[in-house]
Amino acid sequence: MVSLVEIYNLNEETLIKEDLDHKTKLTYKNPETGRMEWDVSYQTNLNTTYISLDKAVTRLEELQAEQPYDEKLKGFLREIKGLKNRFSRYRKHINKKRRNNA
Repeated sequence: MVSLVEIYNLNEETLIKEDLDHKTKLTYKNPETGRMEWDVSYQTNLNTTYISLDKAVTRLEELQAEQPYDEKLKGFLREIKGLKNRFSRYRKHINKKRRNNA
């Protein structure tokens, strides 16, 4: 049986994305069998959440430009901007703690 990795001539290490909510480290590789072992440490990527909040702000700003007199929309935009700002401060705080513990 042929694996997809062999069919598409992929390097398995390129399939693992470090920007996800985990970091990986190759701990063992058997050159004879190709067996590999990895240590995986899970850590929430707060930047991904911040980017999503930023996209939500942008979309609501676009909607408000289309409907400038919609008071409910203005309220949603004000709330999401406040949430984005609070989350930004929280993200900086957590990232600082992570750097200090590393």
